[in-house]
Amino acid sequence: MAEPRCPPRVYDRGVRTRRSTSLAAILGALVIAGCEGTGPLQIYVPPDDAGASTGGAGASSMSGGSGGFSMGGSDAGISPVLVAITPTPATNGAEPTAADDLEADLATFGAGARAAIVIVPWSALPSGEDPGLAKRIAFYEANEKRVLVNLAIVDRLADQRPAAIKGTAWNSAASLDAAHQAIDTIFEAGGPTIRFLTFARDADVYLAAHPAERSAFVSFIKDACAYAKGHSSAAVDFAAGGALSSAAPKSEPSFADLLDAGDVIAFSHLPGLGTYETDATSNVVTEIGSLADAAGSKPIVLQAAGAPTDGLAGGSEAAQQTYFSTLFGAVGARRPSFALLDVTELSDAPPATCAAWAVSQGEPADGAMAAYACSLGVWSSDGAPKPAWSAVIAGAAALSSP
Repeated sequence: MAEPRCPPRVYDRGVRTRRSTSLAAILGALVIAGCEGTGPLQIYVPPDDAGASTGGAGASSMSGGSGGFSMGGSDAGISPVLVAITPTPATNGAEPTAADDLEADLATFGAGARAAIVIVPWSALPSGEDPGLAKRIAFYEANEKRVLVNLAIVDRLADQRPAAIKGTAWNSAASLDAAHQAIDTIFEAGGPTIRFLTFARDADVYLAAHPAERSAFVSFIKDACAYAKGHSSAAVDFAAGGALSSAAPKSEPSFADLLDAGDVIAFSHLPGLGTYETDATSNVVTEIGSLADAAGSKPIVLQAAGAPTDGLAGGSEAAQQTYFSTLFGAVGARRPSFALLDVTELSDAPPATCAAWAVSQGEPADGAMAAYACSLGVWSSDGAPKPAWSAVIAGAAALSSP
């Protein structure tokens, strides 16, 4: 297969899997014109195929009581709430090609995503230039997407600090210097295309396990946010902040300090992770309202939002569809509080990736946490849409309306 003319993508969890289902078969009559890296892709979904693209009857039900979505209008302009969909490629047990990765990106574009999230584990970020990251961000810039870069300094319980500083205090000179270098590398790769830079993933989970590090960690986040905000390559509307789980406002003693550290606050919203109740998604409206209230005047980024479909993790396809329809409606109702919402997976991740992540969290490779991680996609691993796909498309359209 010839290499595509667009830059290859860099996927945050190291998911490298091959996709076998054609994009046209999934989205229906998707016309792709041009991919030279010099301008935006022209993507057109004919209105007559709206039922096939959005799940038909499932999409129709979304325009009613589930958040009051209105699908009127073909282009409402830039959304006050940017929507992103992490473009996990579908798998068939093999490594994906660059073209497979590109198809996953195009699927998110066709669904109405106007932003992109690039997750970079701190331990994997090179010092100096990062050509792969630069190509990835340039691809999104060429296609008129704003970018959130998440520097994963911790990922829940997993410490992602580079080996050279692991074990040193978070607020030591060595740690802060290394953070500044990482931020320099990120801005060198993306410059003003980067709309948000967030630090950590569910940092409150890490701090609960390492309470003695809390004060130094807060100092680190404050310094990193200030350095990023003052960077010469930062966009005029650039914002930085720490990233926590949705439980943090009630459970994390340093929440107020972490909120004050940046000019944006990032949360994950992954109902049932760690508890795996079958009704974990039933309280979405209240939870989203509580996050908005807790953030006050700070804009919120939902940098990972999702619900599983595996029964071992307490999920189902019906529950996932209801989750997304309710989530988009709840965010729409509190729209002034939210800057970005990211659907955390396009396709289900491969078992090896989920197992490795579960082990990094101290959980068994074949347990409920791995099942949760492996069923977050709104497409199955073979590239077939789940019922939630219609809810995501409808929700993205709703948040694109003025």
